[in-house]
Amino acid sequence: MGHFHYGAHRFLSKPSRYITVLRDPIERVISHYYFVRRSPTHYLYETSRSLTLGEFVVTCGAEEPNNDQTRLLAGECEPVASDARGRQLFALATQHLRNDFAMTGLTEDFDRSVLLMKRAFGWRSAPFYTRDNVTRQRPTRERIPEETLRVIAAYNQLDLELYDYARALLQAQIQLHGTSLEKELHAFKRLNSVRGALSILMRSRFLARQP
Repeated sequence: MGHFHYGAHRFLSKPSRYITVLRDPIERVISHYYFVRRSPTHYLYETSRSLTLGEFVVTCGAEEPNNDQTRLLAGECEPVASDARGRQLFALATQHLRNDFAMTGLTEDFDRSVLLMKRAFGWRSAPFYTRDNVTRQRPTRERIPEETLRVIAAYNQLDLELYDYARALLQAQIQLHGTSLEKELHAFKRLNSVRGALSILMRSRFLARQP
């Protein structure tokens, strides 16, 4: 997930418009676990090294990484203390997405999300990008045991519902912009691919010249 922590809005000195990009909650938890296992400075490092993915999720319980997207978009960093509190946070998170965000995107539909951000803010051109900070050497979702996936889902019900809500918001925006968005998307994918390849080439050449 790459989103603005909504609770931080109270520290801004002027009215602001927010954007957020949510990630499939199950993919997010899997990625989080394998990222933490390779990050010795992370406070959950020792815990993750001694537990399987499923055990890690259960041990974390109501804390990070479970239901993080719902809690953060509701402006809450503390664990979800009860089902009733969880429903309150979910209601707040959906209210914020609905009323306070200019654009809600999805990692799994990132290019369309970027183009909708461009249109929402009136940018002259779309911001081209390259992938970075990718969690490597982690199994794909298809290789995770079904029982483990069920455990992740059980501990992330709020995030799963929030993701469905965000997907509906995004779909409504896609339909609103119609065929013009799809035409722009085709060109954007092609240009971004070329720019990405050039960026990687230039970076590799720069690193090769370093002593």
